[in-house]
Amino acid sequence: MHRKLSKIIAILFLLTAFAPFGARAQEATPENTIVLAADIWCPINCAPDVEPKGLAIDIAEKIFEAKGYAIKYVAIPWTRALEEARSGEVDGAIGVMKEDDESLIFPQTPLLTVTDDFYVLEGQEFAYTGVESLRGKRLGVVRDYVYSDALTALIESQRKQRGIVQAVGGVTALEQNLRKLEAGRIDVLVEMHPVIEQFLKTNTITAKLKHLGGVDNGVAYVAFTPAKPRSAELARIFDDGVATLRASGELQEIYARYNVELKP
Repeated sequence: MHRKLSKIIAILFLLTAFAPFGARAQEATPENTIVLAADIWCPINCAPDVEPKGLAIDIAEKIFEAKGYAIKYVAIPWTRALEEARSGEVDGAIGVMKEDDESLIFPQTPLLTVTDDFYVLEGQEFAYTGVESLRGKRLGVVRDYVYSDALTALIESQRKQRGIVQAVGGVTALEQNLRKLEAGRIDVLVEMHPVIEQFLKTNTITAKLKHLGGVDNGVAYVAFTPAKPRSAELARIFDDGVATLRASGELQEIYARYNVELKP
């Protein structure tokens, strides 16, 4: 073998051997694997590789594994989950509302009805009479979440007031907001009721919370990337699978397991 060529091959071997330590290694995803992403929103989708998985993961596994697919669920910040679903880095995102990104491929069947629920520390004097009565209160929200029209209008009207609207991001956004409420850094926490209840069951928050009330927001879906041809087929499989699970009563059992209301 030519000595110069041998030297080049040796250098290439070393670069290949040590590449994962100096750069992000991209793992190949099998064609029969569906990668779904979201921030942690238990009991809808909980932390990966733990039990319970969350009702969205249970439903997706039931539907798609019956068709020969494997589900891979990754927990990432919500903003990134939407970006990667849009670009095709993941196959879809969990808990997406059409207002989040209408370019995604949505099945006809929503996953659940979403509400904006409002919480304060127990013992706090607060006369809640509707969303407008939250004006002037420090609100803990999640960055890039879609909220009801009434709450969105209130947020936008107060966004320039320092400290009134406090948006956090990341995989553990709910925990961050709960810690802020506990520490007195926000007055009102906004989150869906089943999500709060599940978190309080499984985490150490010493403060007692009071549910003020809530407003309907809309419906959320498992939505698929527009960047892959198979997404329309995945959406169809999801719709057919939900119909089958509903007819057998298994869908009701999954929702009941997570104490989430199954609506028509």
